This record gives sequence, C-alpha cells and structure tokens, in this order.
Amino acid sequence: MGRRTDMSLAEFDTMTEDFSSIVQVPAPRASIDAIAEFSHTYDAYGVHGSLERISIVASRVWEARATGSLADCGLDDLRTALFMTQRGWHLDGAIVEPEMGIEWELIEAIDEASGGLVRDDRPILL
Repeated sequence: MGRRTDMSLAEFDTMTEDFSSIVQVPAPRASIDAIAEFSHTYDAYGVHGSLERISIVASRVWEARATGSLADCGLDDLRTALFMTQRGWHLDGAIVEPEMGIEWELIEAIDEASGGLVRDDRPILL
C-alpha cells in the first residue's frame, strides 16, 4: 500500500498543464488539520451538483466500507465521501482523534486509487 513514485513528467503533463493544481494525498494517520485541508481540494458540489447527489455517492462509499470493499470505489466517489465527512465536522464541531477511523481509511484508499497525487479542484472565489 505504498505511494507510487514512478510517474514520469510526461504522465503528469497528461493529467494537467498546471502543476500548481496537483496536490499530494496526506500520509496515512494524518492530522485532522491535514485531512480537512485536503478535503477542500475536491469540489463535490461542482462535480455532483447538489447535496442530495453528494449524499448518495457518499452513502455508496460508506456501504462499500461496511462490506470491506472500499478499494472497489472510484477516486471521485472516495473524494466525495471524504468531502461529505469533513462537511459533517464543520456542522458538528470538534472531532476527537479516536473517531478518525473512516477518514484515515478514506485517505489510504484515495492514496491507492490516485497513486498519491490528485488534482486540486477547489472552486476559485472571486
């Protein structure tokens, strides 16, 4: 479950022309601050259009986790679930470290699905 490091510069060029929009997935067992910051790099509203659709996608990921098949989820679905989880933190208040299990599992699955690098899709506020 290690991070891929064999991607050549040419492969990065096919992902994006703007290297500033590529971010590294946090390390396993990352702090809540690192996970919160990373979760904001995905624009779930821009991808899915509504909170209802985001919730449906996140629910599929949580069901996959319950059956032990988190690795079968796509990268967008995993990032959506992390986004939704972080949204819950914002609404619920502070999180205590022992409750970080699902977040750490999502980070690990995102790392595996992406090779350790993802596009920063956060919306630009003007």
